[in-house]
Amino acid sequence: MHFEFLALCMRQKIALCRVHAYTCERNKGSQRDVKASQIIMHPLMTHIHPALRVALLSWIIGRGGALLLCLHKGLDILPKVHTSRPLPGDVLLTELFALFGSYSGHIALAIQELLMLLAITSIYNFSRKDALPQTAERATWLFALSPLLLCATPLSPMTIGVSGGLLALASAVHGRYLVGIIAALLATFFMPEVALIFPGLLALGLRAKSPSTPAMVPVALGMTPLISLIGIIFLSFMLAGYHDISIRNLASASPMILSMDTLQHGISPSTPFILFALGLLASIIMAYRYAENTPKSWPLITIPLMVWPILHLNILPLAPLALLAAPLFAYLAKMTEDPALERPVLALSIFLTVLAI
Repeated sequence: MHFEFLALCMRQKIALCRVHAYTCERNKGSQRDVKASQIIMHPLMTHIHPALRVALLSWIIGRGGALLLCLHKGLDILPKVHTSRPLPGDVLLTELFALFGSYSGHIALAIQELLMLLAITSIYNFSRKDALPQTAERATWLFALSPLLLCATPLSPMTIGVSGGLLALASAVHGRYLVGIIAALLATFFMPEVALIFPGLLALGLRAKSPSTPAMVPVALGMTPLISLIGIIFLSFMLAGYHDISIRNLASASPMILSMDTLQHGISPSTPFILFALGLLASIIMAYRYAENTPKSWPLITIPLMVWPILHLNILPLAPLALLAAPLFAYLAKMTEDPALERPVLALSIFLTVLAI
């Protein structure tokens, strides 16, 4: 009995030593990361809010690298705003930029990149509510370096829709209902497919509701995309024939940096279907895997956005919908917590972006 007691004490001591050694090593690693970040980061950046700081760094590297690569390949980076499908939002955007004349390309480029920065910041704010800071940062980098961002550029109604939709989701998570309602209204006006996120938007708004918030405010936020969609339908009927506006133009179309014909010749027609099917399967598996640590409303956002393109014959123009699936990037950030998996995923994203351009 005495020997068993001594053996038990020895095992506990060994276990405590291992825990102490692991803690020391982890603290050393975090200290090295802090020192490295202090060396790399400009002192000015340390005074910026973490959400904006991470978004700025990822935006500069991700978008700046993409634009420089386009210039290196001789591509024109100045957006030429045009109606990809004659709907009220598309026609309004085209008419507005026509007022700027020869400067419209430069103004469109500036607005395009500001919208991209807004989308990247929204991904951080969305993920940070239910995840650790490093997980939110990882989700932000995965989004900023994603080749899917090419689907939202150059500036088009899709760009406004993606940025506004992500801002609406991030606002709903933090209970900023007025900002979320305005963002959802504008996003759906320019990109009617944003209405697909209304179940998730409603659930997130109800989850963030405080006791002092009126009960109808989260409901109003969740129903805003549907109300905006109904407004687009009525407005299309009223303006039918003006600049070829028609309700039939609700079928999606998205301009890209590279020509659609080139991309379609480069890949098999079934590839977009397979990718969205894999995205749907991955979102379901990761929702089940991280169900204890993530909101139950996240699948209400990802599943409709993955299913809707699969129901269409031409899936490729609907690729920007994957950018609205903010929970998908948060799931990937949780999955890539191991550096051995994180680096290959980021490297693959960069490789696919370079390949697409």
